[in-house]
Amino acid sequence: MSDDRADGKAPDKMTEAELAEYCYAHRDDPNMVGDVVAYNPPRGARVAIRLMFDEERRIRETADAAGMTMSAFLRQAALSAAVGQVIDIERLRRDVDEARSRLDDAWQALA
Repeated sequence: MSDDRADGKAPDKMTEAELAEYCYAHRDDPNMVGDVVAYNPPRGARVAIRLMFDEERRIRETADAAGMTMSAFLRQAALSAAVGQVIDIERLRRDVDEARSRLDDAWQALA
């Protein structure tokens, strides 16, 4: 910072109030601008899930085979499922039970 204060005090010797006043007075001075720093904002939310060790291993192996990080793989899988149709496990169980019952009836009719 250039020193053009009337009292000749260097910025590193100023109080907080004096420094604030100095910076405000020189806010449009191009010599007061420091180096431009690149900023990458965080992606956002972080989600934790619980997996069995075998599940984690299988997911990691599949992600590795796809050339992806586990995070990218899980993100892609979750977002793909979000736009697709998610399976209702209870409905699937009822449908399988009904199909088994009908197959049993068909076998009995053939016997």
